Amino acid sequence: MPDKRSIESAPATPDDFPATRWSLVAAAGADAAKSQASLAELCARYWFPVYAYVRRCGHDPARADAIVRAFFNQLVDTARSSRPGMATGRFRDFVLVQLNAFLAAGWSDLPLAGGGELAPPVPGALLEQRLQLEAGMRSSPEQGFRASFAIEVLSRALQRLRNEAAQAGRESMLDALEPYLTREPEPGQYQELARHLGMQVLSVTIAVKRLRQRYRELADAELAETVASNQDLEVERAALHAALRELP
Repeated sequence: MPDKRSIESAPATPDDFPATRWSLVAAAGADAAKSQASLAELCARYWFPVYAYVRRCGHDPARADAIVRAFFNQLVDTARSSRPGMATGRFRDFVLVQLNAFLAAGWSDLPLAGGGELAPPVPGALLEQRLQLEAGMRSSPEQGFRASFAIEVLSRALQRLRNEAAQAGRESMLDALEPYLTREPEPGQYQELARHLGMQVLSVTIAVKRLRQRYRELADAELAETVASNQDLEVERAALHAALRELP
């Protein structure tokens, strides 16, 4: 798994887009080991959207677990001998194309006990719990994949926001203001929040504005790790917003 220094030292992309995990994969020929580590991290980050897609295709939990383990391990293994251009476009699109090809190429021969180095980042029971929470979306597997991917981006951004709040000793403030990161408060709620937090109403208003801005920045940073150019980042921003609009 690459650290921050390894990402910063990677070659710049043609449009001066900062080096990201996906740009390292796209430039696999330059450093196969770094490409493999970057791809492994992306697979771990977005394990759930892939697992959910396989489940929505009709596979039971045990078989879905075996499929996803085998798929990700095979995908990462190919990075060892990959060449420039092996991974192009955006990670979200790439992984879905590769997954559909994998499902069509004899997954039924897989053993139920998933092997390989990569494993789910959380227990299978938690994956199933989240799948149940998203069950009301009533969408095709492809639509569900887009929605799950978008939710994962935002969840990771929110966790980073929580980590920053914890480091600054402002967890209680974030707990109180989190509901208003994505919606406006009802009339009088700013006053209630101000009393609860022991702050001025204006200070609460400014705090909400700053948290929203930081949340957007962190979501953008998460999304940027899955693309290799500014143009693709714009496309992914639009795709994320479209997926969120489709949610019930």
